[in-house]
Amino acid sequence: MLPITACVACYNEESRLPELFAHLKDVNEILVVDHLSTDKTSEVAAQLGARVVRKPNFTEEATQADVDEFKRRYGFLPSFKARDCILNGEKDMNDMFPMAKNDWIIYIDADEILSWDPSEVSELMKNNDLISCLFIHNRNPDSTPNESFPCTKLFRKDRVWFRGEIHGAVIGFNLRVAYAKKMVINHYQVERTYRSTYLPVLEYYYFKTQGTKMNWYLAREYYNRFQRDHCIQFFKMFLNCDGTPIDRSVAYIMMASCEWEVGRDDKAYEYIFQAMKLAPHSPDPFIAIAKMSTRGKSKVWNRIAEFVKKEITPDPALDKDD
Repeated sequence: MLPITACVACYNEESRLPELFAHLKDVNEILVVDHLSTDKTSEVAAQLGARVVRKPNFTEEATQADVDEFKRRYGFLPSFKARDCILNGEKDMNDMFPMAKNDWIIYIDADEILSWDPSEVSELMKNNDLISCLFIHNRNPDSTPNESFPCTKLFRKDRVWFRGEIHGAVIGFNLRVAYAKKMVINHYQVERTYRSTYLPVLEYYYFKTQGTKMNWYLAREYYNRFQRDHCIQFFKMFLNCDGTPIDRSVAYIMMASCEWEVGRDDKAYEYIFQAMKLAPHSPDPFIAIAKMSTRGKSKVWNRIAEFVKKEITPDPALDKDD
């Protein structure tokens, strides 16, 4: 077995744990931090062999001054209100990792399924501090990957620390990084009522930290909630900062969609072509412009998207759960 601790933060995840644990059979420790679930998460995790710690989330209390300052900066009231308790994921993760018995940690959510080649991972662990892999964020109705990107959730805890209150990342200095070609994390998110707290957390911590990636996630959340003006506003702010070409391309695509939906076609096409320049090997800009085009032109753009997909399709063996 690999000397890796799988760290899993949970809240009411009893139904997901059996499958999650089945795909973690090659690690020698599973640590579950149960944030005071009201179901049998702790009991199920313990029965499956995990070490369980029950503790509340770390939170901060928003003030009226925070609400007023947010409105002053961005021109509208945030979804968080004075005296709301806001989750602090950064403190939560940095509190969890020292509990692990191993130096190597894989941090994985209960709605993520891991697939890897243990021998490849074992070899990469010898000379590296972080190991990245493919992360499949969501899928089409036919189960084919729709959005995927590299991510880093496997690392040495003595070389890094966690930064970011939500959708954060591990950071450090002079790190040796490798990419595991045979490792994939599949994300199977289910919408739940408690995710209504998602937007307030993003707003609060972007307002507090001005984190570039936090800005991107906040803009995307406005897009998902059909708050188009806010989406464009925050993506423009993101585009004035540093960001990966892929993140910038996705920002332009979402901005284009917003502009097209309100009838500003010229601006929509301008943004789509910016996305194409940034990610010429991604089918996403071509798929987006196809949706905005007339039937004849749409067919052409879709053909181009299919061609690009064929050119970048990864090894099918990487897209397996087992």
